[in-house]
Formats: sequence, C-alpha cells, structure tokens
Amino acid sequence: RFEEARPAYEKALALHEQALGAQHPWVGATLARLGGTMLGAGLILQSEATLARARWILDPTHVTDDPQGVLPDDMDRWQRRELAAVLDRQGLLERQQEELGTAEALHRFALTLLEDTVGQSHRDLGYPLVNLGVVLAEQERPLDAIAHLRRAYEIWTDELDPEHPDLGIAALDLANVLWTLSDPAKERQH
Repeated sequence: RFEEARPAYEKALALHEQALGAQHPWVGATLARLGGTMLGAGLILQSEATLARARWILDPTHVTDDPQGVLPDDMDRWQRRELAAVLDRQGLLERQQEELGTAEALHRFALTLLEDTVGQSHRDLGYPLVNLGVVLAEQERPLDAIAHLRRAYEIWTDELDPEHPDLGIAALDLANVLWTLSDPAKERQH
C-alpha cells in the first residue's frame, strides 16, 4: 500500500513545510516516512534524496556523518528516534545498492542511537536489529547475524501481538541464517 500512503505523506509534508518552515523537525520526520514509503515502492533515487534531506534536518550538527559522532545532549528523545529511523532506512538503501559495509555502519548507528534513547528492550529496536542481522548474513557472517536476529525476535515476542507480521519476518530471517549453518546433506543422513 506504499502508493496509497505516498500522497498522504506528500500532503502532510506540504502542510508541515507551510506551517512550520522547511527545516522544522516535524518536516524531517515526515520526510523520513515519505522516504521509507518511496523505498518500499521501489523508488530508490527519490527515496535516497528524501531520506538525505530528512537526515539533514533531524541532525543539524551533521554528527551522524561521523560513525564516532556524539549527538548533542539537548536533542530530544523524539528527534533521536526519528533520526535513528532515517539512518536505518538509509542502511536499507545501501544494502539494495550492495554497499554492505556502509549499510552495516548505518544500521549499527541507528541501533546504538535507539538503545541510548529507548533502552535495551523497546520494540523499535527490532527494525535495526533485523536489518543489521540480514546485512551481516549477506556479508557471510552468520554467527554475528544470529545474535542480532535472535535479539530482535525475542524483543518482538515480548512486545508484539503473537500474530504481528514483523514477528514472522524476524522468525523467517533467523531461520534462514540458522539454515545456512546447517549441512543439508548431513542432515538428510540422520
């Protein structure tokens, strides 16, 4: 339903820009959602530009350009969470372009930022955990991937309805990585 959501986000963006100004954090948050919608619809170039603008607004000091950067203490929790979502979505873009090292760094930054903001067991951690786990698996680092995927699955098991689709995604990604560690030929002998 990405194409249905996109016009609503575009309208919200126009209203926020008009009412609050082009650099307001709500504009950045709306851009983050619009960029994610564009990514889901396969509009890679538009998503990339939209997420870059969102990041620019939500991180006015541009600390996130440096993986060792430290965000200002006065940045509120809401803005940190929105910035983490942008970084995580940019990681998805990098993964699609097979820039796995950059994708990993973005997912790690998003995860660290969220952990510092919401704690160690908040449901929002599941997204960068799953995304980081998948990118690690794609780099043929299944043991590293499993830890992140298992943690996402455990958080979502505790925090989400048992029938929530994201729980199924985490379970499937974890199962896929666990499968890569098995030896199917050997398994069939037993």
